[in-house]
Amino acid sequence: MFGFLFGIVTHTERYGGGETRIVDPQRYVSNVVSLVRGQSLVFIIGAAGLLALITNLKQRSWENSKYKALLAVSAAQVLQVLMVARHPGSDRYLLPALSLAGLTLVLVIEAFSQKVSVALGRYRYAPATIACLIILFVQVQGMKRLYQDWEMETVLLSDVHEKLENDYKNALVVTYHGASSPYFALKAGEYYSGDYYGAILYELYPNQLFYDPWEGKFSNFQEAVEINALKTSDNWFLMHGWTFEAFEEPAALFQALPDKIALEKTYRKGEYRNWEPQRSDRSLYIGREVIYKATIRY
Repeated sequence: MFGFLFGIVTHTERYGGGETRIVDPQRYVSNVVSLVRGQSLVFIIGAAGLLALITNLKQRSWENSKYKALLAVSAAQVLQVLMVARHPGSDRYLLPALSLAGLTLVLVIEAFSQKVSVALGRYRYAPATIACLIILFVQVQGMKRLYQDWEMETVLLSDVHEKLENDYKNALVVTYHGASSPYFALKAGEYYSGDYYGAILYELYPNQLFYDPWEGKFSNFQEAVEINALKTSDNWFLMHGWTFEAFEEPAALFQALPDKIALEKTYRKGEYRNWEPQRSDRSLYIGREVIYKATIRY
């Protein structure tokens, strides 16, 4: 675990991959912009928080507990954005900052309440009410789009599994990253447990095979598997997982496949949508799952 965390800190790509460098300035700025675009509403609230801090600075507001709270919340949000921007395409790590948006909004309203009361009189609640209604509308629309995407995704995944069960029932299937397979889920859990349960899982599911595109290795639950173990009477097997287009560097990831394996996309339902990773109102996984036919050439 320490090595994993150290790799994240000292490398420029996701999960400790890429160039050995703390920050790539060009990509870092691009990642920050991408985060802002994907979570624009939250960043608007955060910007309002910073504006409230600046406008109240001259009034010795730092002696006020609510000002201190807003300062602490804003600092936490800014710090987390700066940290997450080093790990592109991982907006889920922004969750703590996103969860503070509501508190930020309340503190912003409180910070401007006195000035708004003087300026608007009995209509002093109108700006806060309008802001809350706009936020509610935007969030409801985003949830509707996300739910529609999930419904479509469910249909597409069902079609993939139906294809495997009906047309390729007796075929040898190798699953890899992104496969919505219970066996691959077990494999991922077994990996993050430090391979502690490998022997037990192999005893339960001896015929399950996997491919690690980052390592370029085939394996079962217990150990690495040579390519000869994948040989069938027809000299082909299936690979089930994400389409190569969904990976950031597909050529680099899959060049480790042996030269004698030829890949052909044999089934894919729907169109792959390459949404910006930071968008929380769209599912990133629609159309990603495919079935490849891998032919072994001798």
